[in-house]
Amino acid sequence: GTLRKREAVENETRDIIPVLARLCEQDKSVQRAFFCSPKVHQISKIPKEGGFCGYRNIQMLITYMKETQIPGHERFPGELPTIFQLQDMIEDAWDKGFNSVGRIETGGIRGTRKYIGTPEAQALFSSLGI
Repeated sequence: GTLRKREAVENETRDIIPVLARLCEQDKSVQRAFFCSPKVHQISKIPKEGGFCGYRNIQMLITYMKETQIPGHERFPGELPTIFQLQDMIEDAWDKGFNSVGRIETGGIRGTRKYIGTPEAQALFSSLGI
């Protein structure tokens, strides 16, 4: 046999979308269901983590990019960026002028537990040419 190393991340689950789709197909009460790509990894909150759902959404978008190797995936080599790394990337995007009103609205996010949303995701991805 072949021995393979597979890294497990506590709050990251692969292949959850196909399971959910099968469950919905088997449930007669479900009339219609829409799912994202099966390539997306589910990134859940860590217990007592707080309000980091905006960062988790960005991480899930990045997993899709990496799994499908769409243009821009090469901007995320190796491990999935952490929340601290994403904060740095968003702050860098603001420094470059991408949707920099976000910094004014939030007062900055580096090293904080502040909520972020689509404007911050847009700034990050736009700054990377994605």
